[in-house]
Amino acid sequence: MAERVISSSNTQLQALVLNLLCNFFDRDLLYFQSITLLTYFKFDVWTNFNSFSFN
Repeated sequence: MAERVISSSNTQLQALVLNLLCNFFDRDLLYFQSITLLTYFKFDVWTNFNSFSFN
C-alpha cells in the first residue's frame, strides 16, 4: 500500500518537473511531454495492477 502511494506521488512529481521544463523550452516539446506523461501514467497503472493481482 505504501509503495503504491510513493509510486503515485513520484508520477505527480515527474509530471510537475516535465511541466516546468516545458515552460522553459520551446512549445514544440508539449507533444513530447504529453507522450511522456501518458507513458508515466500507463506504467503507474500497470504497476498498481500487478501489485493488486499478486497480493
